[in-house]
Amino acid sequence: FVYLMRAAGIPARIIAGYQGGEYNPVGNFLEVRQADAHAWSEIWLKNKGWVRIDPTAAVAPERVELGINFRDQLSSHEVRFAFHPSSAFIKLGLSIRHLLNSLDYNWQTWVLGYSFEKQIRFLTQLGFSGLLSELLWIVSSGSLLFFALIAFVILRQRKKEHDKVARLYLHYCEKLAAKGIKRHPSEPASIFSKRAIAQFPTLEKEVKLITETYQRLRYEKSSHPNDLLFFQQMIRRF
Repeated sequence: FVYLMRAAGIPARIIAGYQGGEYNPVGNFLEVRQADAHAWSEIWLKNKGWVRIDPTAAVAPERVELGINFRDQLSSHEVRFAFHPSSAFIKLGLSIRHLLNSLDYNWQTWVLGYSFEKQIRFLTQLGFSGLLSELLWIVSSGSLLFFALIAFVILRQRKKEHDKVARLYLHYCEKLAAKGIKRHPSEPASIFSKRAIAQFPTLEKEVKLITETYQRLRYEKSSHPNDLLFFQQMIRRF
């Protein structure tokens, strides 16, 4: 039809969508399936614009005229068998299907698709429209304060650990100074350990282990919690 209209010089187009569906009395919504897919034509008429013309009407006019009630309107003319939809058994099956579809719809709507906009709309329906801005401000401020407090505790704990590591390493340097080798100001731990090993080769194993553990505790974020206790025990035994 569209091809013929265009060949005749009349603008025409195909529109695809849906027609009909099945009413779900449990969830109070319309179930639209792929079986309800439908396509029709539109042609452009002067002084009218786009006018809908459905060629399906020429083949099955009841499909276009009755729409969603197509099956219900024809059911009165059907020959009824034992398992007709009016029977109790089939009605029970339809009720179960409607219930399951309603549960799925609410799951999709209120769980998987529960966005911030829906939360605002829900609170407004409950009568919190006047207090909505104050409520959002309180929640936002409380959340910000909570996370700031957690960050402060973590940073303070990490600073305490770093300070304790520095004190233990300073005590280690004092022990080496007592043996005759002093650490220069701002001297890296790796350079100091090489000088200590060169002067005391018998302490090579202990000095390397202490230096590696110190650097790991001081500069690595993913150090093992037991490393600090191990480092403290090594300094005490040195």
